[in-house]
Amino acid sequence: MKLVYTPADGERREWEYDPSEVTAAEAEAVEDVTGSTWEEVNKAAGKGGIRARRAILWMLLRRDHAVLRFADVVFRVGELEWQFGRRELESMRDLARTMPLPPGVTEAEREAGVAQFDKLIAAADHDGPGKAPSGTAASGTRRRSPGSGAPRRSRASAP
Repeated sequence: MKLVYTPADGERREWEYDPSEVTAAEAEAVEDVTGSTWEEVNKAAGKGGIRARRAILWMLLRRDHAVLRFADVVFRVGELEWQFGRRELESMRDLARTMPLPPGVTEAEREAGVAQFDKLIAAADHDGPGKAPSGTAASGTRRRSPGSGAPRRSRASAP
């Protein structure tokens, strides 16, 4: 999957994100700031959990800014987008086809959801990212002066 961060006042950043490729130290740092296990964080992020997504963004930004504090990662929800690749979308579609229907969900509704996945898969670039519903939208590329890639601080967290 790809994470795309486009701050209103900065440069667009993109990362290929595979939770299994994160170091143990990075995963532990994310667990510390969220109070959740690594698996729980990734499940929550996949479901749109903002604290989980913020923690993953913090972890990725710290690769370039080692002293960045979690409290300093302040962004608008629409500035962070998750994009899923063809294989990820196919796995989600297959799960939607085979999982038991929750109470109140009809087979027709399941098929409509599967059809949505088929459209996303058709639009995906091979195994690269395909736009997936994430509840967010980030667009455009903005430039920031070199070396200023850290996110802006909120007024509440400023010293």
